[in-house]
Amino acid sequence: MASDVKTRRASAPAEGAPLEMGFLASSVGYYLKRAYLRVYDDFIVTLADLQLRPQLLSVLSLIVDNPGIIQRALARTLAIERSNIVLIIDDLVARGWVTRNPVPSDRRAYALHATPTGRQQCRIAIGRVIQHEQRMLDSLSESERRELLNVLDQIGTVEPGGIKIPRGM
Repeated sequence: MASDVKTRRASAPAEGAPLEMGFLASSVGYYLKRAYLRVYDDFIVTLADLQLRPQLLSVLSLIVDNPGIIQRALARTLAIERSNIVLIIDDLVARGWVTRNPVPSDRRAYALHATPTGRQQCRIAIGRVIQHEQRMLDSLSESERRELLNVLDQIGTVEPGGIKIPRGM
């Protein structure tokens, strides 16, 4: 029976010798996860003193750029469960970076605003993240970076099961 999968080595590879990657050498998921881990690790080091994770910075950034945004819109935009967005907002409020105020026309909704400290911390973090991304993508040309963002955006519009969602959701 013919197979696209390479056969196993006759013996274990010598210590330090490159491994036969087999299926993984052509797996998009493997390379996405590998790249994500490298980017994530450097992100965490870059913002260690601010104790900011990517998700927390994403939420803060959207609040800074969209004063008065409600929690539901944040959760939908970032694909975060509503219960989890509450925990993230609680963290930002506890840091003094965000205020949460009831929306008079909808008692279930809260309008979110960045405080001056929150805006300042966001500016600092974004400046560092720009440097972090320059380090991580140093080997790519500007057109390759744009293409990478486009491809990642396309992949990000496919829901589990293959259903396409509109961009920007």
